[in-house]
Amino acid sequence: DGDCYTGCEGLLTFYEASHIDPFAMRQDFFKREHPRDVARFGDFSTAFHQKPYMYLLGHNCTTMLNEMYLGDNVYVRRVSIDKVPVTFTFSLQRKHGRWGVEFLLAEDHDEALELKVL
Repeated sequence: DGDCYTGCEGLLTFYEASHIDPFAMRQDFFKREHPRDVARFGDFSTAFHQKPYMYLLGHNCTTMLNEMYLGDNVYVRRVSIDKVPVTFTFSLQRKHGRWGVEFLLAEDHDEALELKVL
């Protein structure tokens, strides 16, 4: 919603806004990491307190780099936080009338700025 939440409040807000399947054994919510169990808040918190995701909690400045709408119910937003050399990409989707985060990708600036042709 554009607000900045810090510490436990921020983490809980982000967890509640995430579209995490509570029954899946492994999820690839944190795209930089291997799929893991993050359905329980404790596991989600452990993953989020690792670099580079921990920079999202308690930052001073957010810069939106770009945003792309992929349909009425899906869009992607790329941001940078403070002077951290990481670009964060949030994939957001509306499910059952509720917007939420589908996944979070963290890329080093060098990788994020490269044009990759498949």
